[in-house]
Parts: sequence; structure tokens; C-alpha cells
Amino acid sequence: MSSALTAKDLIWKSIELVSMTPEGISYSERTLKEPPQLCRYNQIVALLEALGLKGGFENFLLATFMDARKERDYERLFREVKWFYYENRNARKFLEMGVGRLKATYLATFQYRLALHKTLHYWKGSLISDPLYLYPIALAKGTNMEILNQVEILDNFLSAIIDPECKEIPMDIMKSKYNYPDVDIELVDYNSL
Repeated sequence: MSSALTAKDLIWKSIELVSMTPEGISYSERTLKEPPQLCRYNQIVALLEALGLKGGFENFLLATFMDARKERDYERLFREVKWFYYENRNARKFLEMGVGRLKATYLATFQYRLALHKTLHYWKGSLISDPLYLYPIALAKGTNMEILNQVEILDNFLSAIIDPECKEIPMDIMKSKYNYPDVDIELVDYNSL
């Protein structure tokens, strides 16, 4: 396991949990009965608390953590976006930024990231034995790996919005202060098959 957790871990765990649960489900310990879902949910709850994001997981998915933030919280990110526009010669088209517009961009980017995850992992958890099913998966594997290597750019953007301070919370603090379940999640997944 990693020695420290960040907003990027929150993104990955959130995407995994949303991908493995039925649409429209209410996220809580009461509704998530399967160990892989419940374990990820408890990890997410601990990460939300450690990162100071109040309101629970469902509110996190709606980006309500941004409602109380000010533009100064995102100065570094806004500078990066302005530089991007300047470098790409679109400075004249550049519009004023604000937290409200950033929230809409965050939500759209998170949904895109979730769709990418679902597409690139569509066979995960399946018992695959049919060669006709394995063949296209093998063909797609190289392309999927190239895409996954580029996805980190999106994860960095989302992380900068979630936690502009880029905190790294040591695992020992996550476990002792926030009750983070430090488990082998792949083993939890395997044992629930």
C-alpha cells in the first residue's frame, strides 16, 4: 500500500465505487452490502474527512465542496489555465474564470473520467473463458494502456480542484485518525467472487 494518500486516491476510489454500483443507488453503509463496495466506501469517507471535504460522498459527487471556495483558492490552477490559453494563441477568446464555471468543468471532467474508466475496464470482474471474447480484449489491451497512461493528466486536473493545497496524508494518520481501512482491495474483490 502507498505510504501517503492524496486527492488522486479519492478520485480513483470514487470512480471504482460508482462504476461497480447500480445507477441511482444511495451511497451509505446501509445500502452497500457487498464487501468491495463497502470497503471502497469506507475508504472514501475517511479520505473525504482527511481532506476536509464535508457533506458525504453523494455531495462530493455533486462537487458541493466547491460552493464555499473562493477564486483565490484556485489561483495556481487559474494561472495554469491562462498560460495554456496564451500558449495556444487563444488569449483573445479567454473568458473570465470563476468557481462556478470551474465547478461545471469539474463535473463534466469527472463524468468523462468515469466513462473512460467504464470503457477501459468493461471486462473487469468477468470470468472470461471464451477465446472469441478474449481475442478483442487482447487486441484492445495495448490501446487501453496508452489511454490509461494519458488519463493521469485528467486526474491531476481533478485533484487540483478537489485539493488545491495538494495534501499528502500519511497512511499511519489515515488509519489512526480517520479509521481508513488499509486493505488489499484486489483481495477483497477476489474473495467476493
